[in-house]
Amino acid sequence: MQEKCIMQKIVWGVGIYSVILTVSLVGGCFCWIQVVRGKLIITDRTKLFEAIKKGRLLIVANHPTLLETVILQLLMFPRKLVHPRRYFIWCVPSASLFRSWWGRWLYKSARCVEINRNDKCSRRRALRSISAKLKSGETVLVHGEAGRTNGKLADSPLINLNGRYMREMLFPAARIARIAEADVLPVWFEIPFWENKNDFKQALWYWIRSGEVITIHIGDVLKSTDNLTQENIQTAIMDA
Repeated sequence: MQEKCIMQKIVWGVGIYSVILTVSLVGGCFCWIQVVRGKLIITDRTKLFEAIKKGRLLIVANHPTLLETVILQLLMFPRKLVHPRRYFIWCVPSASLFRSWWGRWLYKSARCVEINRNDKCSRRRALRSISAKLKSGETVLVHGEAGRTNGKLADSPLINLNGRYMREMLFPAARIARIAEADVLPVWFEIPFWENKNDFKQALWYWIRSGEVITIHIGDVLKSTDNLTQENIQTAIMDA
């Protein structure tokens, strides 16, 4: 019985890695082709990869659409194939986005920290899980707005800084970084069509067909020993 369980886990693990390998290969190549075409710009990719390589990193970004989390994950190709634990970064999407059976499988397999944003207990468990992963040297990507900038559930005030719009940060990034003694990397996703393309497929197809350029601005790393506050993290994101 025990050997059967072990074999099932091995088969499950091989299956997950095969799917991740396929998705990473196809999606990663697609994203890097967009970089070559000039449709996807990363302002300082060396800083991004060096910070992730070091580990124990909390990436905090704005959340204009549903594209940016996927794009950042795919840009880890091919590094994640060689060092999956280091470059396969964790993210925190809402469980409500993965309602189909394959969506739930993907949610549990693709390094997603499970969270139900309408459940206080679920939010607490997610924060504890994020803190534990950071302490173990992992990299976690969170969106400080705890929802899309123009999403239906966005209920925090909209801030305008030099023409950049972002909701007031709800995710306690400063507190989590201090508890886990993790560095913070502020990232600004500049997506011109953020105001009217909330659906993932709609945004993806629009980006492919249009001449719009997505720019990923990488800010300076904020050390865990700095006097981190919600305000200075949000300012660093919007100034990246």
